[in-house]
Amino acid sequence: MEIQVDNSDDDEEFHVLDEVKRFSDVTFNHLREVKLVNITRTRPQMKLIELLLAKSPALERFLIEPRPGNESLDIVVEILAELTKFQRASPKAQVVYDYDKNRWYSR
Repeated sequence: MEIQVDNSDDDEEFHVLDEVKRFSDVTFNHLREVKLVNITRTRPQMKLIELLLAKSPALERFLIEPRPGNESLDIVVEILAELTKFQRASPKAQVVYDYDKNRWYSR
């Protein structure tokens, strides 16, 4: 599964949150790899990441590519700290945060 995030509409945040809530009782049994592109760390994006990690028992790799920009290393560390707190349905799930062509891993 690959998801490209469009950050052009602030009203979209509430729509996305409603959609995430709607899928809270669903399990993604066959999902093995996820790639999220253009992530800006909005609340709905983080909720989507949390949902996919918690509901994907076969997940092996979760690649997150942030929106190009000048994120400091402090922000990257903060994001990784938040990602490590999310419950994972798969003990093999590896989260890869692809920041500035360096890959940061969270297990």
